Amino acid sequence: MQPAKILIVDDRKENLLLMTRIVAELGEEIYQASSGAEALSLSLDHEFAVILLDVQMPDMDGFETSALLRGRSRSRTTPIIFVTAAAHSPHLMFKGYESGAVDFLYKPIDSFVLLSKVRIFVEAYKSRLMLRESEEKYRVLAEVSPHIVWTADPEGTITYLSSRWLAYGHDNLDDLQDNWLTAIHPDEQERYQTEWKRARATGENFEAELRLLRRTDRTWRWHLLRGQSLMDAQGAISKWIGGATDIDDQKRAEEASRQAQILADEANKAKSAFLANMSHEIRTPLGAILGFSELLKDPDRSGLAPDQCIEAIQRNGELLARLIDDILDLSKVEAGKLETEKVRVSLVDLIQESLIGLKLKADEKGLDLELKLVETLPKLVLTDPLRLRQILLNIIGNALKFTAHGRVEVQVECENLDKDKAKLGILVQDTGEGMTPEQAAKLFKPFTQSDTSMTRRYGGTGLGLALSRQLARAMGGDLHLVTTAPGEGSTFRIEILVGLPLTAEVAVPASTPARVERASTNRPRLHGIRVLVVDDSADNQLMMSRFLEGAGASVSLASDGEEGVQKALAEDFDVVLMDVQMPRLDGYAATARLREKGYRKPIAALTAHAFPEEKNRCLAVGYTAHLSKPVNPHLLFEQVAYLAQKQNG
Repeated sequence: MQPAKILIVDDRKENLLLMTRIVAELGEEIYQASSGAEALSLSLDHEFAVILLDVQMPDMDGFETSALLRGRSRSRTTPIIFVTAAAHSPHLMFKGYESGAVDFLYKPIDSFVLLSKVRIFVEAYKSRLMLRESEEKYRVLAEVSPHIVWTADPEGTITYLSSRWLAYGHDNLDDLQDNWLTAIHPDEQERYQTEWKRARATGENFEAELRLLRRTDRTWRWHLLRGQSLMDAQGAISKWIGGATDIDDQKRAEEASRQAQILADEANKAKSAFLANMSHEIRTPLGAILGFSELLKDPDRSGLAPDQCIEAIQRNGELLARLIDDILDLSKVEAGKLETEKVRVSLVDLIQESLIGLKLKADEKGLDLELKLVETLPKLVLTDPLRLRQILLNIIGNALKFTAHGRVEVQVECENLDKDKAKLGILVQDTGEGMTPEQAAKLFKPFTQSDTSMTRRYGGTGLGLALSRQLARAMGGDLHLVTTAPGEGSTFRIEILVGLPLTAEVAVPASTPARVERASTNRPRLHGIRVLVVDDSADNQLMMSRFLEGAGASVSLASDGEEGVQKALAEDFDVVLMDVQMPRLDGYAATARLREKGYRKPIAALTAHAFPEEKNRCLAVGYTAHLSKPVNPHLLFEQVAYLAQKQNG
């Protein structure tokens, strides 16, 4: 700390020297003045810890000088000790104290008394200075703090709010108490008052979370308000000091985390229910396949004709394959991997063909399935027929499933958007059960049906609507629930963006191979085509060889990639059908090795992976084509014939 400044005022030089020598022992900074006017001049530039002022001086005595010093802000509270040679008298003391003195020293000067009194006032000054510096440091810290700092008197009335408060209160810090209370959210007012009253009564720390209205943007923000009491020497509350910390972002993050956890729990419950339902949906056709296969071993004992068992096995196998396809399609959509194509098709033929199987289902239930087409429908459109048919089968099939009496009506319209594109709108209305708002809200969520009772009564996985909406969106459109009500049926609207081919445009071929001539048995003729089947599954080898040989092909078999490479290079085959996943050498490596050795014959991949990236990987290593398992016999025949025909020119 800097030395304190002491001013000694006396018109006699010897007195100045004497008092200066005595006071110098304190080690402080000493100033001298030989008149009242000089003392007043020095007080303008310096703050003194104490002033020793002679009473009897020419021109301006000590009483006048003291009165003038007390009239200035800088020296108003500076202690003044009168030094006088006059006899001690009550009149003199009264006049001195009235003019601003705090004490008297009488000449001749007692050095011990002088030093003791000056030391007391210097120490008091330094204590005040330290307190002032401490308060200033506290004030600066409060002003630069990102929190609102506040103080209150023992009764709880706010006495100070830091400038941070200006973002919440008025433009000035007047009327702090009313200003503070009006900023608290009405819902927290009562709780705040109750907690604040308790803290004031007990002296315990105060803490509460409440919302304050931020004036700058008129938003309510959560704050953590804390307060602590300061006690005096008697143990009574002297004041309160505390802060208000903005915790709004933290509260929002906590709420978002809580909501995310709720959603995650709901999703887990939905997936658990889905898995239980999916297990039922998979096991039902699988059980039928295994059961009818067992019955087929001994038809005499079962009393069923082999054709009945085979039809049941095929029917349940197709159901199982469709179920797996739906799951894979939904996974591809959610991963952004679904690919659609633009093929020139007859719109009316596509819709009518899609309704053939559904019409049989409607007849079985005694329902009317009506198709209404507007006259302005384009004859040909460019779209993905497979995906459009899939959407129609899902939506119309659902309408038939949940309708016990009445009808299902399908209305088709088309709105031209440009010369080369249009929006296809298909309205599907039923007179079925309808849904409550709560059921409708869950409608398009994957892995759920509107409620568990629907699952028990009608079966199904809950994938159809979610998948159909995603497919419609992938084709530039959407799927909406237009209206529904319990007992009044439901109406869905399918929207698809389709292309309009120009009249001079060449027809766009489908992505399937060209069809070959069929015999009267409805099987393609593969006579003279030599096929190498490379597969590590003995069952798949047997099945593929029977399919192909039944269509007239000559078939050789290999059990892994190594054997497949050797046979392909040693013999002359028209087509190689090679599984992808095999021991020793898989299909990728085997195909790559054959291509490295200059093998140019067609190699078709056989794989249970149906994702586009799998197909692209197969083509990248050298496969000519890609066939997904389970293999459809007719597609297999067409692909083999197409590849052989392409190979032989």
